[in-house]
Amino acid sequence: MLECFIQNGYNSEAASEAYFNRYPERRQPNMSIFGRLKENLVEYGGFNKPRPKNYRIQDAEDVAINVVGMVVVNPSISSRQIEAESGIRDEEHFQPYTIRKQQQLLPTDPERRLDFCNWYLQQIEQDQLFFKNIIWTDESYVSSAGIFNRHNKHYWSEDNPHQTVDVQNQGRFGFSVWCALYNNRILAYQLYDDNLNGQRVTYN
Repeated sequence: MLECFIQNGYNSEAASEAYFNRYPERRQPNMSIFGRLKENLVEYGGFNKPRPKNYRIQDAEDVAINVVGMVVVNPSISSRQIEAESGIRDEEHFQPYTIRKQQQLLPTDPERRLDFCNWYLQQIEQDQLFFKNIIWTDESYVSSAGIFNRHNKHYWSEDNPHQTVDVQNQGRFGFSVWCALYNNRILAYQLYDDNLNGQRVTYN
């Protein structure tokens, strides 16, 4: 949009026509948006116009223009960046919360966990270094594919650009690692092919 505006001598009507000719399949923006994009860049150094404290819904058009400008300049921008730079989320006091995965619990697990925590606190009261006398165990699965979080990758466009990321699933391999820790040291470890479960664990 901004490119069309500049190439047509900052004429909104001509820029709107050029934009339509270049992208006839896209939704046509209002002519006033072209000039507003340039004004925000010149006056505020970006597509965002600083909002006054008494911001209300009548200023929503400015926010919409800013968001469109940010997406045009950087199609890979995340929604979190847009929220942070435009201040949309702050107005309604919403915050993004991440959902965590956890091991599925049995109905009896919460009570057993609480009993263990109370017991552990009692031990710590008697001996603050009690935790150093515990042999901790943990396991992890290591894969050659690594981790790719698709939720953090975006490409904003009115048309599907069919963006892809190359992965090598066919040649992927992995293994599990089990280890025992004692007093901040690795006491023992064991490697297992593929995933680890209770039946496969052996203690040497």
